Amino acid sequence: MGFSFAKLLLLIVVLAVVWFGWRYLRIREKEQEIAAERARQGGVAKAALKEEAEILAPCRVCKAFVAKGSAPCERQDCPQRG
Repeated sequence: MGFSFAKLLLLIVVLAVVWFGWRYLRIREKEQEIAAERARQGGVAKAALKEEAEILAPCRVCKAFVAKGSAPCERQDCPQRG
């Protein structure tokens, strides 16, 4: 049972296939963990985005953006007063 060049080359090829296959599987596993973590975080963000947005309009007097139907400010000439 001598070591010929062909047997040595075959051993190197088999070891390389095993090594790169193992690395590929580890990388895929890590990518799946990252994707799962992003999905968990994205689920929380999507739930927050489902809340209805409030429409804002600029005040004619002070030019600040206020919600329609909001309480009037302290100014006497506030258009929200009436």
